[in-house]
Amino acid sequence: MLRHLLVQCGVLLKKNWWLSLRHWKVTLIQLVSPIAFVVVLFLLQLLYKNVQNEQNNTTATSLSHVPKCTTLHSFYPCVSIIYSPTRGQYKHIDAIIDHFAHANGYSISDEPIDRVYPKNIEHDIYSIQNQENMTDFIIKHPNITQAG
Repeated sequence: MLRHLLVQCGVLLKKNWWLSLRHWKVTLIQLVSPIAFVVVLFLLQLLYKNVQNEQNNTTATSLSHVPKCTTLHSFYPCVSIIYSPTRGQYKHIDAIIDHFAHANGYSISDEPIDRVYPKNIEHDIYSIQNQENMTDFIIKHPNITQAG
């Protein structure tokens, strides 16, 4: 039985060998097409990585002047920027805000806006305790902040 299987396997291999020689173009395509497909995928991957690197390779640029908040009526207070957390909690955030204010000629209040609004709006930038308070403030007092 094993001998019979080996003979049949040998006959089939010999037949396939002669068929592949007879139809050499098809055999060549069958051998080359997987390699070509892998090469195309590799080139697409390189192209994608180059595009990603170009998009992520940004250089730092300075912010241009941000205009101060203005309103149609002078009796409505207007605040250019409200930010969180309250001034003095994080020195690195304060440093960023100080730099931004200096670059744009803004004045910064040491008091949070929810303590001084609406009577003493004299500055361009105010802090607020946290993001929830900021959202609540903006909802309760629409159209008085340019950015938050």
